[in-house]
Amino acid sequence: MKTVYASVLTPIPDTGGYAARVPDVSGCITTGTDVQDTLENIRDALAACLCTLEDYNQPIPPATAPESVPH
Repeated sequence: MKTVYASVLTPIPDTGGYAARVPDVSGCITTGTDVQDTLENIRDALAACLCTLEDYNQPIPPATAPESVPH
């Protein structure tokens, strides 16, 4: 089964980089120097968060439809 989680990217004015979060997965956040870097980092962060949840027998949160994610 494939689940698609939406991520929210926010520009960081002071550094020119971006912050990213996955609203459906508590604590899944990261930053990057540009959009591409940030997307790669949030993919890695999401994988780590989901693996950690699985390792600790915690439920995997359902994904919210992308159009319903507040941004």
